[in-house]
Amino acid sequence: MGTTMLYRFEDYVLDTDRRELYRGTALVPLTPQAFDLLEYLIRNHDRVLGRDDLVAAIWEGRSVSDAALSTRINAVRSAIGDNGERQSLIKTIPRKGIRFVGAVREEQQAQALQTANAAMERSTDAIRRLAQRIRFCVSRDGTRIAYATCGAGPPLVLVAHFMGHLTVEWDSPVWGPWIDMLACRHTLIRYDGRGCGLSDRERVQISLDRAVEDLEAVIEAAEAANFILLGITSGGAIAMTYAAQHPERITHLILYGAYTRGRIARATTPEQREDAQLQIKAVRVGWAQDNPAFRQLYTSLWIPDATAEQARAFNEQIRVSTTPENATKLMKMAFGFDLRDAATRVRCPTLVLHVRDDAVAPFEEGRMLAGLIRGARFVQFESRNHLLLENEPAFVQLVQEIKASTDADC
Repeated sequence: MGTTMLYRFEDYVLDTDRRELYRGTALVPLTPQAFDLLEYLIRNHDRVLGRDDLVAAIWEGRSVSDAALSTRINAVRSAIGDNGERQSLIKTIPRKGIRFVGAVREEQQAQALQTANAAMERSTDAIRRLAQRIRFCVSRDGTRIAYATCGAGPPLVLVAHFMGHLTVEWDSPVWGPWIDMLACRHTLIRYDGRGCGLSDRERVQISLDRAVEDLEAVIEAAEAANFILLGITSGGAIAMTYAAQHPERITHLILYGAYTRGRIARATTPEQREDAQLQIKAVRVGWAQDNPAFRQLYTSLWIPDATAEQARAFNEQIRVSTTPENATKLMKMAFGFDLRDAATRVRCPTLVLHVRDDAVAPFEEGRMLAGLIRGARFVQFESRNHLLLENEPAFVQLVQEIKASTDADC
């Protein structure tokens, strides 16, 4: 189809030489005809393309049913996240045809390489962690777990957390800075917990024991002998349980926004228990709805001071990370955690990090956790965000504390 080009739109790249579509660094599967259709739409984004145009270009004039044409168009929409009510990239013009209306940047391969190298310098050492390598391993019960490695240096294992998604987080303005920081001087090992992201989602058993087995499978597959273990929010329970069982493997345990007791486990009144059950019900009903109102409510609890871009990205990650059924199971598990006994059995150097005005994990839970782990060091951050954001002063303190505790001078 002519000159080899890269077409960039939103966070996608269409490579006409390799005939591949990427979202960030993740390959998006497309059938050959769907790829041709997307390329044709993008190349001709300055005009409306009718049925005859599409049939002539993609099917070379062969007879094509309306159903087949509609199927290919829907496949393209689905690949670029333009389905449902959104349709902000491919616009339907009634009785005329369709047109690609997204902002497109065209680059020849030589120019594109220079642009990519410059754009990906999010941090001084980001360039060496850009090649996220995603692989799969099998947990004890046969569940396939997706894990990714990036960076270089001593291994640091980030435990799976609620709403995780390896490829979405890679380009997220919320999680991206965390990945950059952690991969600065370490080989960062991340994974999607069962039921989430790229790991198996269907007919999976959700429990703390299974979650620990998933962590064990990733550690063995990544061939990490000794490592730093980081548990964020609900991932802290998995990290603590593993640390209590395998202290000899862990050089340093870091617990961020973690807690000893989940919302139901720490409830002392009928009203508190009812509130927890209402949250679970809201997840089951509102998780996958096209209307982002529910997800925005959840986002406001996690990152109330987010920018519009950060909130939009977090809302979208909530939607694509898992199914309503799995989200409900995961929330029930997290709400029922009582890790007070496991915390007292942790015997490795431990750093406990917690924000002062945390609406997801109460500050007192962080203090209790640090008090239960022998010799744990406790650091508080002045913030309202459960997950610290790159644009707030507390994030700088976070970087410094992790550097100091792991001897990783980024």
